[in-house]
Amino acid sequence: MKPIPTPPQVDDFSADAAEDPDSLAFILSNDHGITIDACAEGGLWQALLTAEFQSRMITIIGAAMAHEGHADIEIAIRFTTAEELATLNETHRQKTGPTDVLSFPADDDDFLGDIALAYEVMESQAKEMGISLADHCLHLLLHGVLHLSGHDHIDDDEAAVMEGLEIQILGQFGIANPYDGLANDGLANIKDMS
Repeated sequence: MKPIPTPPQVDDFSADAAEDPDSLAFILSNDHGITIDACAEGGLWQALLTAEFQSRMITIIGAAMAHEGHADIEIAIRFTTAEELATLNETHRQKTGPTDVLSFPADDDDFLGDIALAYEVMESQAKEMGISLADHCLHLLLHGVLHLSGHDHIDDDEAAVMEGLEIQILGQFGIANPYDGLANDGLANIKDMS
């Protein structure tokens, strides 16, 4: 497995707030040209999407993108509801009900793709796993970004590579192995993320 590059320092991080002070839209970028264009649906996300969380998010996603050889690329992230994820899941995957995260790769040199996260599903999983909401959200974002980069977990070999990379990157930033101690049914729920 390739070593994870040293993360950019905090001064490599910038965030632009939307013009509307009540808006939960923001753009993050780092010195390697990784840009995250994010928006949040409703007030559910407001307490989580702090400046500190945003800094951690661009740092972790930046490390994953550097590992994958991406620079000068944009990713769109939609922080939304279980209801919207259920609609997207049915429309794009023909699966009923909400999921935690969905990734939609783009066929574009400058745009890697879209990620959508469901707050209620993520919150329920974090409680069940006994981990912080912020750490679980960062894991789901990393998981989604790795899907955009072509990783998958359809078979055991692919899953081992993807999970190993997630564990390595998250560990570099002080986040415990998200798969450690999960029961088989819990692991199946996490592995169903796409």
